[in-house]
Amino acid sequence: MGVLFSRIKKRCRCTRRYRIVIVGLEGAGKKTVLDQLQLGKVKVKTLATGFHVRTLKFKNIIFTAWDLGGMNLRVLRREYLRKPSAIVYVVDSCDEVGLEVAQEELQEVLRNTGVVGIPLLVMANKQDLPEALPASRVSEVLNLTHYVGPWHLQPTCATTSDGLYESCHYLFLMITLLQKSS
Repeated sequence: MGVLFSRIKKRCRCTRRYRIVIVGLEGAGKKTVLDQLQLGKVKVKTLATGFHVRTLKFKNIIFTAWDLGGMNLRVLRREYLRKPSAIVYVVDSCDEVGLEVAQEELQEVLRNTGVVGIPLLVMANKQDLPEALPASRVSEVLNLTHYVGPWHLQPTCATTSDGLYESCHYLFLMITLLQKSS
């Protein structure tokens, strides 16, 4: 009986829950990303602090996504950044000066998670606009090659959903691979 239960359990792809924090500077497109990723039933809660919490399902993972807003909420963020499963960082690819500020903000966010080597997904948003910087330049400005954990930079256009599902796929891969290696 124990062998039968083990075989059934192996075949069962149990749903797992992960806490994902979505951050970025104001106007980068975080809310639009979340709006476009509404796959099936989505639960949305707005906390008294103004943060939006959404529950999204992708493959066999349920993501609880915390949209922590822009820089004006930096002080409140520390409380909500503790030990997430992954960080999604949305940047405006059209604003090179803003990317330099975003790089500093990203370092602050990573310091406040309390987790070294946490999976990091960077969405280089607004790629549909002619002034958008290429992904390689976004990566360079954000200094991503020096990040010690798994990371992926995905060019996106939140308004058309381009690159969003690929982003979820890479996020899923990074989380599951990290979990298997632990």
